[in-house]
Amino acid sequence: MSEALPYLSLAVAVVAVAIAGLVALRNGRWRETDAAKEMADDIESLGTRVTSLESGMKNVATRADVAKLTAELRGLEKTAALTQAGVTRIEGHLMRAAS
Repeated sequence: MSEALPYLSLAVAVVAVAIAGLVALRNGRWRETDAAKEMADDIESLGTRVTSLESGMKNVATRADVAKLTAELRGLEKTAALTQAGVTRIEGHLMRAAS
């Protein structure tokens, strides 16, 4: 039995190489199937979608932009309140002068 062991290990190695070759051939042929072509088309369409999303996201406001606009709006609200108080005071003065 020990004399046949090198031949047995050689046979196992040859069978393993043959199986690896068959697997490589099978996988190589898979790339030519309709399923592989469909998958490639799907991946390409996903790339197109990602590109369009990236271009769309360029115009989206960031948190800093929103914070800046919020601060400006608060400033405008204060200005409007102060203006309303001034108008009310002037109206009161004119109403008293007219009577």
